[in-house]
Amino acid sequence: MYRVLVIQSYGNQKGGSARFLLNLLSSINRQIFDICVLFLSPGYLIEKIRELEIPVYLGNSGRLLNIFCLIRSVRLIMTVIKKEKIDIVFSNDVRSHIYGGIAARLVKVYSLCYWHGIFNRRDTVSKVAVAIPSNAFVFNSEFNRDRFLSTYPEITHRTYTVYPGIYPEDNKVKALNGFDSSLNYISMIGLLMKWKGQEYFIKAAQQIIEKFPKTRFLIVGDIQSQKDILYKKYLKDLVSRLQLEECISFVGYREDIYSIIRASNIIIHASTSPEPFGMVIIEAMACGKPVVATNMGGPVEIIDNGIDGVLVPSGDEKAIADACIKLLENQSLAKKIGERAKIKVERRFTAKTMSEKMGFIFESIMRG
Repeated sequence: MYRVLVIQSYGNQKGGSARFLLNLLSSINRQIFDICVLFLSPGYLIEKIRELEIPVYLGNSGRLLNIFCLIRSVRLIMTVIKKEKIDIVFSNDVRSHIYGGIAARLVKVYSLCYWHGIFNRRDTVSKVAVAIPSNAFVFNSEFNRDRFLSTYPEITHRTYTVYPGIYPEDNKVKALNGFDSSLNYISMIGLLMKWKGQEYFIKAAQQIIEKFPKTRFLIVGDIQSQKDILYKKYLKDLVSRLQLEECISFVGYREDIYSIIRASNIIIHASTSPEPFGMVIIEAMACGKPVVATNMGGPVEIIDNGIDGVLVPSGDEKAIADACIKLLENQSLAKKIGERAKIKVERRFTAKTMSEKMGFIFESIMRG
């Protein structure tokens, strides 16, 4: 049995990286991998992990640039590594690897890092993370891995791609109550951040409502950090300025994502910068829902345009609106796309497949 310590920076992490972690820990073979998790800050994820009967440690990393906090956190990780007789340290993001990678190096155990965010060679945290010794960097898409290797081609042999996976059976949950069956519902799910493109969803809604007035639009998600408060205000002001208050609702952060997806006719993914993967895309596809996503980054690896989803140019509200109108006009097309999407997820993007690939990487590293 291999003993694995997972390092997670933020206990309040939301979005795809949090769902990736929960799905990985609940699906990995616990007869082969004995897991414990160390959080570098408190948050709701701690209880979620404990519900999986996985031991949890809690530290307080503070600001990354605070050298005293860094030393304190690294010492805590080293203590846990020794206490739990850890074989391999798995960091669930690049920030976590700065702590976990240093501790693993000092105690002389194996380490690897999963790269969730889009690789940016100018980003200081990314540069520091790469400089810290690691036995492997794992990426959530070939697009993200290729971006990384364009800067660091010399470590190609230490890089892997493992797509995040989900439990397709989760799509069996019921749709939320309170939805009017006489209306169409189009939803966008994700953190409220400028590059996520919610403003183009809102502008597209204005065009869709002219053609299909019995349509309602849900913006699901909230800000992750205080720096996005102004963007959230901008979005609400935009809805007001376009006089769309009656048809667009800000739902906030929700854990019952599948229930909302089940109640929706179409799911939109409108990122204006390359998305490293796009967890909500496969979650929607698993429910047999047609997805309209921007044609760059991870979504291009998930969706075959016109077959099991629709790809549109980024920052183009008209293209989003046109795609939605076409799907609303042609229900048989929407159904076929959704059916093909569901089959693809069941074949390629399951938690079982993800955990098996991650397990293979863990064992490969341990065996040298």
